[in-house]
Amino acid sequence: MEKLIKALFYSILIIIAALLIISAGNLVFRFNHNETLVAVFQIFSYFLMALSISLITIQIILTRHPHYDIWLVGTAGIVVSILGISGRLMGIL
Repeated sequence: MEKLIKALFYSILIIIAALLIISAGNLVFRFNHNETLVAVFQIFSYFLMALSISLITIQIILTRHPHYDIWLVGTAGIVVSILGISGRLMGIL
């Protein structure tokens, strides 16, 4: 079970980093009006939200000791995904 929690933890960090890179690319290239990119961004945001909620839920249910670093990454994933679902690429930065 520890491997599952670590895998979710690292996948959330990778997706957050990817979304931040896309948002930074928006600052440089100004592609905010690209509908395909916005749709892909929202799909990644929904996936990130599902992973973040499952990470927090699995950690709370299966372990007896709270790991606040896992809760912090899960909460950051939820916040970033809510900003991404809104459709604003610049909302992340």
